[in-house]
Amino acid sequence: MRRKILLLVVLVSLVAAACSASETTDSAKGGTPDLNAEVRIAANEDTWLEGGPGAKSSQYMYVLNANIFEPLVYLEADYTLRPGLAERWEIQPDGKTTRFFLRQGVTFQNGQPFSADDVMWTWGERQLEGKTLGTVANTLGPDSVKKIDDFTVDFTPVQPNLRIAQQIVHPEGAIVAKGTHNDTMPANGTGPYKVVSYTPTQGAVIERNDSYWGDKPKVKRIVFQFLPDPQTRLEALRAGQVDFVIDLPPDAAKSIESDDRFRVVQSKPGRVNLLYVNKLEGRVTSEKAVREAISTAIDRKAYVDVVLDGNGEPGRWMAPEAVLGASADTVKPISRDLDKSKKLLEDAGWKAGADGIRERDGKKLSVRLLGQQEVPESSLLVIQANLKEAGVDTVIMKTPDGATRNSLYASGKGDFDLDLEPPNQNDGNPAFLPVLRMYSKSATNVQFAPNAVPVTENGPAFDAEVDKALAAKTTPEVQQAAANMMKILSNDDYLVIPLAGANRIYGMSKDVNLGDPHPSFTNQTWFSLTKTSGS
Repeated sequence: MRRKILLLVVLVSLVAAACSASETTDSAKGGTPDLNAEVRIAANEDTWLEGGPGAKSSQYMYVLNANIFEPLVYLEADYTLRPGLAERWEIQPDGKTTRFFLRQGVTFQNGQPFSADDVMWTWGERQLEGKTLGTVANTLGPDSVKKIDDFTVDFTPVQPNLRIAQQIVHPEGAIVAKGTHNDTMPANGTGPYKVVSYTPTQGAVIERNDSYWGDKPKVKRIVFQFLPDPQTRLEALRAGQVDFVIDLPPDAAKSIESDDRFRVVQSKPGRVNLLYVNKLEGRVTSEKAVREAISTAIDRKAYVDVVLDGNGEPGRWMAPEAVLGASADTVKPISRDLDKSKKLLEDAGWKAGADGIRERDGKKLSVRLLGQQEVPESSLLVIQANLKEAGVDTVIMKTPDGATRNSLYASGKGDFDLDLEPPNQNDGNPAFLPVLRMYSKSATNVQFAPNAVPVTENGPAFDAEVDKALAAKTTPEVQQAAANMMKILSNDDYLVIPLAGANRIYGMSKDVNLGDPHPSFTNQTWFSLTKTSGS
């Protein structure tokens, strides 16, 4: 396996030297934008099948943000904020309240006018039943959202949280009309597109909303097809069955852009490949020495070369570096040190067996590695090969769909030791991901939270940094708190192992272009999507 991986690395380097960089935001050339065009998009798995009255989300919001519904604030590709249904927002003199000044003259797609009553419904009532974005709702109480007038709303959390404007950008926080839900049909948002049809697991069709309050989309219709397997999406593009592919396999990027029928558009690194480590009692990874040994055994540069085909950078943070600003250096890079990894295990009593796999008290050192369907097989194999050199056996569990993966998380414990995920930085809060996945007050984080039983040495300090981030009044303050959290998780307790920062890669036919590729696909908008006609 090691020889195969090393050979792949060499091949990647040779190909990279012979190929030019990908096109990123160049406009489609040689034609006139067709405002009546239809674009067929191969999307990832349809993950919101449960539905039900008043569902928290829908495929129109998360993960496929079809721009049917809109948040109060949008997240730009550089992680700055821009107005959405709120024209502006201000922290009030009490130091606790964020006031949103709403856009006037906006209507929902059924003609109903938008006002503060819809914000009150979305955030003042539905959130009490867990029907909206958890990162914000978890800090709100029954009277936290107040209507000042028809176009002004105050958010005053019961737990300190001045990050609301940065968090509310997430599509799950989008505004729904009073008395309705995301899954109320026909879907009725304020967004630039409206729903034509939806078939679970198969696809969705949306069309331009010609009564939209802002700039109109540049294509008339988008047809989404749900194709969970990346290779299937790639072949659909090559066969002319679709015009556009979300998450093109990294190893296919160069071959696609070398074909004059297609183009490749990449975002800056925004998606991160992370190993979450299950620390619960009874798991071999509850032992800090084992977690540190795993982290130091992994070759992050080889991971980028082999798994991402060079389309990314070695992992260091849980978020894009830019999100942390000047505090990014707080988190130290971890280079591969196989000798250190072996010594950590040796000192912990794990001795090499005849087959090279370490043992202690008659038990082999074996970890169960969970990988969801969109995680490429190569990523699991690189990790497996790296850990084997340190004497750790790895059992790969590749799940075929979201439901199977969720079953392995059952009972709040999880029958796995390592979970490989490629999460996004989905909002403008620098502390977004550490808080979401590692805060002890988040109900589903028991496997990973430093301050959840069993509490790690740095558990209380971690939660203290979360509290600082939520109460921080300036961006540098929250950036420093977020960096401190990531340092605890990756440099001190080894509960998160960053592998790579990955570019989001889109493949498309030459007559299609996406002018604003977002590092966070969840926040991708389709305003700049174009299709040309003529030559």
